[in-house]
Amino acid sequence: IEQFRALKRRIDRKIRVMIEDGIADGSIAPLDPKLLAFALAGALNWPGRWYDPKGPDKPAEIARKLVEILAQGFTSKPR
Repeated sequence: IEQFRALKRRIDRKIRVMIEDGIADGSIAPLDPKLLAFALAGALNWPGRWYDPKGPDKPAEIARKLVEILAQGFTSKPR
């Protein structure tokens, strides 16, 4: 279990560094890196629970749509 937790910490740290780099270069909005990393990890981990292989969408299409939603947001106009 400790190895799993250590791996999760390493992955989380790498995601946070990528977010911090994106904030620094302006490609990511100035958000809380820790909270954004948690939101992204949660959003990308849950499809494994709810995905139905008998459903109409293929995994690649679901992944594409999820990345689009996560990257572009879901508001109808800029704030």
